[in-house]
Amino acid sequence: MRTLITCGALVSALLLAGGCAGVVKNEQQAWNTFGQTFDADMAQLGDDFNYLIQVDRPSRLTKWITR
Repeated sequence: MRTLITCGALVSALLLAGGCAGVVKNEQQAWNTFGQTFDADMAQLGDDFNYLIQVDRPSRLTKWITR
């Protein structure tokens, strides 16, 4: 019984140590992912800046009439 509990604890520890690790990427794939993320961030930057200086279109979620 003690051996079974020890083996179960060992298997559990190994599974927890592995966790939900992502797929291993080589250097080129990692740089490609970084580039795609950077491009998406730069595309969103204009919208974020307009929101910051409040020149974007007002939200249509209000219950009052806005013009």
